[in-house]
Amino acid sequence: MEKTLLIFFLSFISCGSSNLKNTKSDFDNRIILTYSYVAEKYDSNIVVSNSFANIDIVNFAEEISKNKNKKMSIVLDSLIKVKEESSYIKKKYPIKTLLNKTNNKGNLKLFFSKPKDNYIMVEVFKTDEDTSYERLTMFGSSDIYLLYFKNEEIIDKYQIKLDYN
Repeated sequence: MEKTLLIFFLSFISCGSSNLKNTKSDFDNRIILTYSYVAEKYDSNIVVSNSFANIDIVNFAEEISKNKNKKMSIVLDSLIKVKEESSYIKKKYPIKTLLNKTNNKGNLKLFFSKPKDNYIMVEVFKTDEDTSYERLTMFGSSDIYLLYFKNEEIIDKYQIKLDYN
């Protein structure tokens, strides 16, 4: 009886730890897939930030509304709920190491949002300076991508141009 209980307990722990490894792997895979998708659109050297940015999903309300053929107010309400439920804490993550992109010189700077359950966002700025996200969003403009995933495959893509003022 004790051996059966011990075997059950050990198998339970090993299943739990393998799920944690898969979650991190899924998280990393989404970053890699997103980078590959976005990098194909540019011919320039891309500098990748190791800090997650607070990219606002509400910016995509109009695009999602058109694509899903839903009322703008309904989509906007849904995106506001998603935004409120996800708290943002400035966090560093070894994105450069993960992507093997350690260069600090280029005319594009790319910032990732923290990946959520089924989506990730990326914001790309044209700049020769190595500056912070906050500074670039003061008066700059950017291309923002929103990618939805299912089983580590991109199933839906949105892109907008955003001008900050």
